[in-house]
Amino acid sequence: MNTISIMLNQINKIKRFCELVNHNEGDVIVSNNKYIVDGKSIMGIFSLDLNHPVTVTFKKPITIDIEKIKHL
Repeated sequence: MNTISIMLNQINKIKRFCELVNHNEGDVIVSNNKYIVDGKSIMGIFSLDLNHPVTVTFKKPITIDIEKIKHL
């Protein structure tokens, strides 16, 4: 299980994030202090408080370029 922390505070970042993680095998979990949502769901991500960094957890080994996600 791999975990990273990123800011998803712009619509284009959220859209690109969802495009990238949908190519990863397995579940992707996005969480803030209170809530946990499916990282592959753009609506789920929009339900979070995006004024602060979120934690992204990959349940299976990462099969996508993680650097693209870190530099959104």
